[in-house]
Amino acid sequence: MFCCPSQRESFASTLDQDRILLKKTAWWTFFLTFFLIFFKYAAFATTHSLAVKASVLDSVKDCFVSSCNIFFVLKSLNHADPRYPFGAGKISALAALVQALFLLGTGGFLIVEATHTLQTPHTVSYSPWALVAFAASFFLLGFLVVIQTRAAKRTKLLAVLADSAHYKSDFIFNASTLFCLLASFKSPFLDIALGGGIALYLLLTAWRVGSSALRILLDQSLCSQDLQKIEQAVLFAEGKIKTIRAHSSGFGEFIVVEIIENSNTLTTFKEKQCAIEHSIRQQFPRAFIVVSLFVEQTQAAQQYVRRSERA
Repeated sequence: MFCCPSQRESFASTLDQDRILLKKTAWWTFFLTFFLIFFKYAAFATTHSLAVKASVLDSVKDCFVSSCNIFFVLKSLNHADPRYPFGAGKISALAALVQALFLLGTGGFLIVEATHTLQTPHTVSYSPWALVAFAASFFLLGFLVVIQTRAAKRTKLLAVLADSAHYKSDFIFNASTLFCLLASFKSPFLDIALGGGIALYLLLTAWRVGSSALRILLDQSLCSQDLQKIEQAVLFAEGKIKTIRAHSSGFGEFIVVEIIENSNTLTTFKEKQCAIEHSIRQQFPRAFIVVSLFVEQTQAAQQYVRRSERA
């Protein structure tokens, strides 16, 4: 709901800018993860390292999820229409839930592989070309982290935030994998330990991403800090709060505020609605805001109602 045309134009402009940024980010992520698979598989083919194999499987999953996100993320930014009056923002939460399932499957598979390798350990083969290939993938991943972080800070979309957090952790794990790859040429058990550690990390990430997606799909209320921000924004606009209800819509927030007003002038109602919406939008620029005003009965009106009831 937009009380003022300027706020409607500002919201549409923000949506268009986010759509352009996310489209570029999605395609960059897809192509970079494709090259990551190539370099990491080259390293695995010459070393047969479990840690490198775990990294290859993680990049394969990333490439598939990134290709899905090209559709899901852009679909979530579509403008509301008669068929979807509140937009399709929750499709990003659905994409995050799918990503959590892939993380769960990959982590479980790596635990099985680590157990099998522990029973029949083998020495990791040394190859300078493997180190070069994995180092190249390390720098590509660093560039990808920069792109994802920029998009996540700008849009705060769950699917992008999940990708950004995952790639940041991947960057750290790739650095440790490169280090352990050098050390595990002499000790295969270090390779097994790192592969198992990556598996546990993937399971933990699956839990965090999946739980966040379910909170959005089930319309869980915003956290107390966000509700307090909304309350402060309403009070700043000199509104008397009756109720506040707010949840995440996937792309932004859906906020319903009920205000008690003692004025009987329609113009005053509209001005108060615009002031409250503008104040809230300063904190939540992508929110869908509904402001309802309730007239507070004067003392004379309350006495009239009581006399009418007695009559």
